[in-house]
Amino acid sequence: MNEQQVRHAEPEREVVSGHFPAWTAIRAVPRLYVMDGFASDAEVERVLTLTRDLDAWRQRGANVKRDATGASFELPVAADEVLGALVARTYDMLGVENAVNFSVRFRHYRTNDSHPLHTDTYTINGAHLVATALLCLTSPEEGGSTDFPSASPPVRVPYRRGRMVSWLNLVPAGTEDPQAAHAGAAVTAGDKITITNFIYADPHCRLVREGPACLRP
Repeated sequence: MNEQQVRHAEPEREVVSGHFPAWTAIRAVPRLYVMDGFASDAEVERVLTLTRDLDAWRQRGANVKRDATGASFELPVAADEVLGALVARTYDMLGVENAVNFSVRFRHYRTNDSHPLHTDTYTINGAHLVATALLCLTSPEEGGSTDFPSASPPVRVPYRRGRMVSWLNLVPAGTEDPQAAHAGAAVTAGDKITITNFIYADPHCRLVREGPACLRP
């Protein structure tokens, strides 16, 4: 391998393995957490039923998109009690109220769909995108992990049904954490369906300063 190949070689990434029945810190930098069984089978089935007919959502006015990152649209939190309960549980675990609480992003990745490397940084009416919480409804047969190549050390988080993966997009001082950059690896077999909650708050809120409420001493 020549010098240029070494310089551009993809860093080795630890693959998260095992079962995580409680909210578990996988990395300190960025602050990255995993919990299996966050959503029960009944809750997962309810959300899948709710989102099965994308044409019906288009007819209701939803802006359903389809590109290399899968099919996606903004699913209103008020659309269903079960969905609302999952969202409320997320906020309880993190210890934050979302200033932009009207929807979660539904996304359906099929084979070869992926998402390029990016950071979740945005502001709405002065509130910052402080945390991201991604819930897996169906896990792909192969591929489809969320990769954090700049984490210390780099890590790859695979998906399983009912698994919640969440991370903070800011460092404790309230500024952007570049090590929270992440990518959705290509699905190589099967389908991956997720809902993602983008959580907006004051960049100096307690969640950003001290981490998730459920893990505080």
